[in-house]
Amino acid sequence: GTVRLYNYASNAEADVGAACQEVMEEDPLGAFAVEDIDYTCSRIVSYYEVAFSLRYSHTAEEVWAIRSVSDALDRVSFLEEPNNQVQGVGVYAAALESTRGQELPVTWYSAAFLTAGEAPVGVAVSVAQGEWGCSTKYDAEDLVARAVGQYIQEGVSLDTLAAGDSGGLELSFTPRPATDNTFSNVWNTFTTLYLEPQNLEVHGAQPDYTLTEEELASLWEDAPPWESFLTENDTVEAYGYFSDTGQLIKIFIGGYRDSPEIPGTQAYQLFSVCLYNSSLSGAWGQDVEAVLALADTTFQGVDIATERTDSTETYEDGSTMDFTCYSAAFQPSGGPTLATVDGFYSPVALTHEEARDFVERATEEILTHGVDMSGITGSP
Repeated sequence: GTVRLYNYASNAEADVGAACQEVMEEDPLGAFAVEDIDYTCSRIVSYYEVAFSLRYSHTAEEVWAIRSVSDALDRVSFLEEPNNQVQGVGVYAAALESTRGQELPVTWYSAAFLTAGEAPVGVAVSVAQGEWGCSTKYDAEDLVARAVGQYIQEGVSLDTLAAGDSGGLELSFTPRPATDNTFSNVWNTFTTLYLEPQNLEVHGAQPDYTLTEEELASLWEDAPPWESFLTENDTVEAYGYFSDTGQLIKIFIGGYRDSPEIPGTQAYQLFSVCLYNSSLSGAWGQDVEAVLALADTTFQGVDIATERTDSTETYEDGSTMDFTCYSAAFQPSGGPTLATVDGFYSPVALTHEEARDFVERATEEILTHGVDMSGITGSP
């Protein structure tokens, strides 16, 4: 572009250079979007003509997607009171559909809150889902929740945001053949030794106690990690297992999805979380040690073993379906003895991304905030 400066008494070339530097280093939008600015400043009789050439570090779509804090605040301004609590901080959150500036509708997921302290700061976050935003509602909600949670818990700088580092847990999910039983031995051996075997392959053992919704919620400091992606066809079951002396030795949590479009089929598993509260001894202790020896990730000083296994199920009518299980096993520093988390992909269950993300989110939640099993006292 070209700009003409009339009646300019100062040093035009020096001032233009300073203005370009300010745009690239001090203006938030310029610092984000502009990689470099080239210019020429020419004196033409009674005025200066300045020609600019800009190189951008982000696409036009990425720049257009940026919204001001006021935009995000507008999206939640109709809420009279906070509708969420995150670590004692009231958070206003809402989702609104917009068609401004694009052919297809975009849904904005927004949250706003005031930080604690003597000089509170207003913070607003918006993430789009739609034509050029996140691909799913789940991804958009997750980004907002992570951003809000990190800011409230740790604070965040503009440098951290610019670097795009959410500080979340990323697991490698080492591929292993479906015939590798290192992970499954932990479940099977525990069931055989400590529980009443009923159907080892499918259900493990008859639970001693079914957790109430309140008891299930009490395990987690924040919202349960599966809450954001459940549909009307999904159910969550949670069971407690007790020793002969009444000690809670295991909690199992499983998510399942019914598939109305496939009549006659059972519900497909979405995820599972197992919390073992028994000493690492005997054959079961050896199996746990074998799993932990496969650790390929460390988070907050805790070693985490992961795996990915792929399988194909063949049905009576000759049809087949592919399944993938993403798993993590680790020992939380604050207990219980062992935690395992699984996310299951299939065409009628979670996507690969959702299954991996669930395992990462649940593992991070357990390691960061712990799980409180003290409220589960329903010994038979």
